[in-house]
Amino acid sequence: MDFQKTGGARISFSYLLDFMERRQRSYYLVNSRRYERGWKKWWNPIYVLLAMLRCVGRVEVVFVNESKGGASFLFPLAYYLARAFGKRLIVRPFGSGLKEHYQRYGALQRALFHRTVLRADIFYLQTRDLLHFFAELGGPARKLQLPTSREAHPEQARPSDRPYAARFVYLGQLKKSKGVGVLLAAAAELGSAATVHLYGALEDADFEYLKDQTDGPYRGLLRKEEVLARLREYDVLVLPTWFVGEGYPGVLIEAYALGLPVIASRWKAIPELVREGETGWLVEPQSVADLVAAMRRFDASNYPTLSQNARRYFESDFDAERVLERVLQEIESLRDE
Repeated sequence: MDFQKTGGARISFSYLLDFMERRQRSYYLVNSRRYERGWKKWWNPIYVLLAMLRCVGRVEVVFVNESKGGASFLFPLAYYLARAFGKRLIVRPFGSGLKEHYQRYGALQRALFHRTVLRADIFYLQTRDLLHFFAELGGPARKLQLPTSREAHPEQARPSDRPYAARFVYLGQLKKSKGVGVLLAAAAELGSAATVHLYGALEDADFEYLKDQTDGPYRGLLRKEEVLARLREYDVLVLPTWFVGEGYPGVLIEAYALGLPVIASRWKAIPELVREGETGWLVEPQSVADLVAAMRRFDASNYPTLSQNARRYFESDFDAERVLERVLQEIESLRDE
């Protein structure tokens, strides 16, 4: 079976391509972000149109992976091309922002969305909230969840016999809306009772001072190949975010894959990822007191169970191999309809 996919370089998208290659499924790839800089980026729509025209006749399924912004143009374009050539169409918006994007559409944009996207053969959505929202809009498209997933690395998992030592880690952009200030305040309140380390790019000038601290909480940037090995050194991942673009944060799933329970904000779709009291705890955004209380809930007696639950949750819901095997079956089922 041949597939065409358009979209940016996302981790989950690269997993999909790797999976297809391992399963010996061929595809044509069209990069909708071929031109990234300056005036050349205006050539992207023309490039995508010509590239799709060149290969759409040679595929069975057109599979479009795109951001919420690009989806408003690319999904309808793919719909009309696929239907003109008698091909099946799958659309997949990245992240969780399509709902808010749709709500800002004017009447004509909504009409086009209903005429095209909601008539695709499969409409993949990242979160359960998105699934429910777009299901209520109707349309013949099969609306299915395609959550963020990660590869399983059991050899990297936190050793189950290592004692709990109240070692908390944050991994992500260091900026206010990610809850970095709240986490630093919580760490100060906990004092020597906990170790709190932060890794990531300094995105806010307010946190530049962290670079000058000797043996402080900020531990710099990690290369991609360093992430899992470093995460396994800790006990709990903390993400006290209220970032407007938050979807299913991949770092929570990476933590689960290693057997690390989490503390995360009760924000957007994040509560879908955290089983309260089983794989971690949810806290109110911007609440230092709530975060401190959640960090204190972990102890040597409950930690082993929380860690086991985190790993099992990953295996059942977010293991890329299982998720993508299901996706492949759903795609191939289109041939028999």
